[in-house]
Amino acid sequence: MVFCLRKGVPLLEIFALIQTVTVAITGQSVPACSSAIFCFGDLLDRVQRQTIFNDSKEYVDRPLKADPSTIIQAFSNLPDNSSSTLKSFVLNWTSDAGTDLQFWVPPDWVQTPAFVTSIKTPALRQWATELNSLWRNLSRRVDPVVAMEPDRHSLLYVPNPFIVPGGRFIEQYYWDSYWVLHGLLLGQMMDTSRGMIENFAHLIDMYGLVPNGGRAYYTLRSQPPLLTQMVHLYYSQTNNVTFLQNMLPRLDKEYSFWMTNRTVDIRGHLLNQYSSPTNGPRPESYREDMATASLVSKALQPQLFSNLASAAENLNSILCANEATLALLHQAVGNATAASKYQMALLNRQQAFEAVFWNETAGLWLDLDQDTDKHLEAFYLSSMVTLLWGCSASLNVTRHELVLKMLQNNKVLEFPGGMPVSLKQSSQQWDFPNVWAPLQWFLVAGWYNSTSTPLRAAARTVAQTWIDSTYTAWNKFNLMFEKYNCTGVGVPGDQGEYTVQAGFGWSNGVTLHFLSLYPDMKTPSSSQSNQQWVDTVVGVCVTMVIVMCAAIVCVLWGRRIYVQGHRRYWARVRREQFLASGAADRPSPSTPPHEYSETDAILWK
Repeated sequence: MVFCLRKGVPLLEIFALIQTVTVAITGQSVPACSSAIFCFGDLLDRVQRQTIFNDSKEYVDRPLKADPSTIIQAFSNLPDNSSSTLKSFVLNWTSDAGTDLQFWVPPDWVQTPAFVTSIKTPALRQWATELNSLWRNLSRRVDPVVAMEPDRHSLLYVPNPFIVPGGRFIEQYYWDSYWVLHGLLLGQMMDTSRGMIENFAHLIDMYGLVPNGGRAYYTLRSQPPLLTQMVHLYYSQTNNVTFLQNMLPRLDKEYSFWMTNRTVDIRGHLLNQYSSPTNGPRPESYREDMATASLVSKALQPQLFSNLASAAENLNSILCANEATLALLHQAVGNATAASKYQMALLNRQQAFEAVFWNETAGLWLDLDQDTDKHLEAFYLSSMVTLLWGCSASLNVTRHELVLKMLQNNKVLEFPGGMPVSLKQSSQQWDFPNVWAPLQWFLVAGWYNSTSTPLRAAARTVAQTWIDSTYTAWNKFNLMFEKYNCTGVGVPGDQGEYTVQAGFGWSNGVTLHFLSLYPDMKTPSSSQSNQQWVDTVVGVCVTMVIVMCAAIVCVLWGRRIYVQGHRRYWARVRREQFLASGAADRPSPSTPPHEYSETDAILWK
């Protein structure tokens, strides 16, 4: 959520424009899509409120067995409103979620990619091979029936197969795919990678933006716009100019969407913010949003719903990176005019970053609250995006080291399970103690090649900590998780609207990328062996000192007891002899009796 700004200018497609005008005039709601089954209406409301399924996403992902109008008519004829009747109705008229997707084995999958052989630790080399195999388990394609009967599916049709994140996320997702592509390209899966990118181009052609994910209920909101970086990543490894020429008009169109529909003027600078026009509960999180809305007045609920739908990460940092990358890509195909346009946009945004987001006291880039025109001082790890994609005009090693000092002062690098997304303890998944793969990646990628030794060392520490935790969890659960817990090594994350998911696309991609950057990485036991050895030696030494001190105390205490007992014994002997001999016969102190010891003789002095 860093470098996001509150409030903004809606929106996009004809449907959204019409709905926005409608809400301005009548105050009516703006649903997530036009489907009266998947995105709004009495059926959706009743199914979700009565908890027909444990997960709100389950219902809106189920394909319909008939046309929507037929199902709505049948719903209106239900004999009663009981949960059992409603559940039977839903099961009769819909199919299981995911039945409109097909499993698919990527033909370009390679069992042992070249980079795996460079990993020096045998256990990690074997693990990388196993992670590479997970791509086959996460591969899907859309059933062609979705293209023929789109109204019966919330699933959006795309022409090419793709990799899903995993768990409840059974469709293609936008920003997840950037880190998935890192793993696929390392695995030499060029065709699968290109197909996924072209799917996003197809969605831009259809909707004018890349939706959050491949569902109808996502089409009025997006995620961090990383398609430009995906294209650059693929092009940098293939030098496919034809592909680049085909993609650039789509990248320009996406950039235009953000600059037309998601802008705001701050202190005289044009910047961007997330701002979905929808103002009702998200269909896939319906119950959760209604529960949240119950905490505010009815008048505030539409804005709350819009904020929930709009929430995402790092918008201005990523758009800054996109401007720099678009300038390079247009230059690569000989379009100097477009390259110059993006270079000027980059310069303007760099100046805005310096003026609006940098906080010298905090040593960090911070969000700005539009209402107060002040920085939000809470720490969020998403600030690290700027470390990779230099959006500050004065970005240099000194400033990077200021950020490192801030991380050290907040002890962010000391958690055994990785860097938490924030230090705020709440019930939300994008807060402490959760550790997310993309945010670890931004720091490592930003400092991996730094000229500063402390920055490079910090990057390696973060990467090793991530490997330690994910490898430990893999050995314990045989799973890769969506998120992890910073307070322990190998502990899955928790909190939020749903249970932690396994799979998992971006965790796999980040892990494989770290192993390729640091092929000499160690397993948790070996990477910690030096520290363990030091701890063991220190422990032994401390134990020996304690034992020796205890022994000395025992000896001294024993001697004291012995001497006191000995004295009491001879005192009794002397008394008995004294009484037996009479006072006149008492021995002189200078001539003690022969049966006294020298010590006892002293007592008479």
